[in-house]
Amino acid sequence: MTKTLAIALVAIAGFAGAASAGSASLVNSAQSTLNEYGFSVDAGSLSNVQIAELHFVDDSNDVSDAQVRAEIRSILN
Repeated sequence: MTKTLAIALVAIAGFAGAASAGSASLVNSAQSTLNEYGFSVDAGSLSNVQIAELHFVDDSNDVSDAQVRAEIRSILN
């Protein structure tokens, strides 16, 4: 629930202006995450919600790459 609320807040606040430098930064960050985990997806084609969710992907040391990839797949579907 907390994660969903955080995503909604980021989507509302961070994507109010789609052409803003802030949203471009989030798209770049999402693209980096996608590239790092081997996804050949153009982050610019994703929805604002997907971009926000990718920002919160848990890629900490205690999470396996397989778990991160599964989370990303879930976001992309």
